[in-house]
Amino acid sequence: MDAHSVVDDWDTAPFDGGFGGIGALKSRGFDGAIEADGTWLFLRDGEALTAVADLDVNPRPGDVDAFEGATGRQHEAPTAGVATVAAMLALGGDVRGTYFTDDTPLSAVDETLSGGGFTGYVELSENVLSGDYYYVYVDGAVEHVAFVGSEQLLVGEEAESRAEGEVGIYDVVAVELSRPDVPEPESPPEPGPEPEPAPTADAGLDADANIETDAGQTVSSDSGPDSDPPPDAESASASRAGSGPSRYGGTADSDPDNGSGADAAGKADSDTAGGTETKLEVDTSWLERDDEPDADTGEDAIVEADGTESEPSVEADGTESEPGAEGDIPGGAGVETARDEPATDEGASGDGERPDDEETGLNGATGDDARRDDRDGTSVAAIADDETESTASDATAGGATTDAPPDPSERATLDREDDDARIERYEIRIEELEADLAAADARIEELEAECESLRADRDDLRRRVKTADASTAESLSPEAALAETRLFVRQRSRGEGTLSDAHDGADREAVVSNLHIEYHTTFDDEAVSVEGEPFETWLRASDAYAFVEWLTTELLFEIRSANHLEAVRPLYDALPDVDRIGFEETIAVGDGTEGREIGFDLVARDKSGHPLVVGAFDRGRDPTYADAVEPFVADAADVCAAHETLAGAVAITSSYFESDAMSVVGEATSSSLLSRSRYRSYVKLSRTNGYHLCLVEARDGSFNLTVPEL
Repeated sequence: MDAHSVVDDWDTAPFDGGFGGIGALKSRGFDGAIEADGTWLFLRDGEALTAVADLDVNPRPGDVDAFEGATGRQHEAPTAGVATVAAMLALGGDVRGTYFTDDTPLSAVDETLSGGGFTGYVELSENVLSGDYYYVYVDGAVEHVAFVGSEQLLVGEEAESRAEGEVGIYDVVAVELSRPDVPEPESPPEPGPEPEPAPTADAGLDADANIETDAGQTVSSDSGPDSDPPPDAESASASRAGSGPSRYGGTADSDPDNGSGADAAGKADSDTAGGTETKLEVDTSWLERDDEPDADTGEDAIVEADGTESEPSVEADGTESEPGAEGDIPGGAGVETARDEPATDEGASGDGERPDDEETGLNGATGDDARRDDRDGTSVAAIADDETESTASDATAGGATTDAPPDPSERATLDREDDDARIERYEIRIEELEADLAAADARIEELEAECESLRADRDDLRRRVKTADASTAESLSPEAALAETRLFVRQRSRGEGTLSDAHDGADREAVVSNLHIEYHTTFDDEAVSVEGEPFETWLRASDAYAFVEWLTTELLFEIRSANHLEAVRPLYDALPDVDRIGFEETIAVGDGTEGREIGFDLVARDKSGHPLVVGAFDRGRDPTYADAVEPFVADAADVCAAHETLAGAVAITSSYFESDAMSVVGEATSSSLLSRSRYRSYVKLSRTNGYHLCLVEARDGSFNLTVPEL
């Protein structure tokens, strides 16, 4: 299987929105892939597994940035496991091992991979006709997926049980998932609060207008001529006409003959008729600034009688009054809250007594208390609660109080102290984290050492168990054990050196390190012993196994190093095709009544089962004579006549070949007109058919090719 064939069966839908669209899929735990502009992003439970570019032709790691603002198609997988196996197939991975199910059950490998936090997959597909089976691992957690037949998809326990019932060869492939972070989409900036419109001359002072002070309190201005006065305000209204300072900067005399009431009424009517209205402007921008306003406002400060500075007061008509000018309120208690009551145009002596509610009127408020703030040259009258009653008393007795801005140098000092405190806290936290990390590293080393010790104990126990089992296990003779054993030539990694690479001149180390020989038996090898040893131990030490290793991994390089490729070309070309080796096997020759089965100690075949090399062992300590070689030569000729794939016949002795045996080989390779050939030790049966007859001496665990002499 490949990634594209897996993805082809998924449900598709349009995709847009770039990173925002991916975020939406993440929130619902999407399993599958997103395709945009030739790049695929695979997701599992909404989390990104990997990005892959050019999936159809040449899959390679991609860049998640390709999905910024992108549109395309989304492909939804049936399960998270199916999505994961598609991502892993797209990346390829590193083959860590190839195993035969009868030798190493899937359950044994699953236990090891799950316990080791493995990320990758197990693929059971070779020599399996029913389909492809996958164990998919992410940090040791496994899911089961199977593609059976041409269309059926199995997952979970059903896929697992079907896989465990199959016999075949499987690969363990490690995959590194990049798991990229998908950037959050850029959100538009938050709109700032809209400024509240200042009251205008057209609107006047609305009866319900509210002014918010820096303390979060609200002043309600009752300026309409028809508005009802609040309770207990009648006496204050009466006294306003007779005495006390006017809200508009002047003073009013209690003498009814001064004409203040009439003049004020006339002025109010005149102002209204002439379209002149008072306007309230309150600057609250300082509330939004952390630092203090610039002291240099471009206006001359007013020095009060008590030596303090105050900003020029603003008259109701918007003009500024100089200190001591007519209409200025003594004591600096100017208030910019406009009222509809008429103001006198003459100063008053202010000697008359004022009731408490008139003092309240003096400060421009209708509540129990008032507060003044001169931070930006703007005075705001505000009603306070009962807790600030003492502040109001001070304002009445000695003029309005002023909240002076903090000294900038003091504020900078406080900010620095806060920053230093935060830095100190961060440094302490970093030291704590570094200590925790060091402790965790030490614990990891301890656990790794413990795991290594446990592995050693486990391996030792396994050896003991095998040894104990061998003493009580079923015992087979070497011949019987070999007769039910097959060896397979396999490579550890598909991307590394193979026998074909060796044939073409690849480096020996690169090829040999990637090849290994697996075995398969028709009996339970763990329950069988041979000559008192566990079967596997005996097999790996046997001369048959050693010869197969030499034939498949050494002979090619011996021929190459001797510079005699053309002299043994048929055998040299056949060796890379060796796929499996059987022992005590027979090969059928002839047809009908003339047909027969010819037995050999060893038969090497290609993937289609055609014989490539046959062998005969003489394991005795005495020399090998002609009577042992002659029948082997005749049988090999009959097989070559029936099967033209046969390229070599090898007689192996544990001693040495006597001269008469050598003569048999010489006669077989040169006794007829057809024997004239450019190949060495070659039995030529026809113009296009023949085989190499080889003699090999096996001593001290090594093999020496005696004939043909290279």
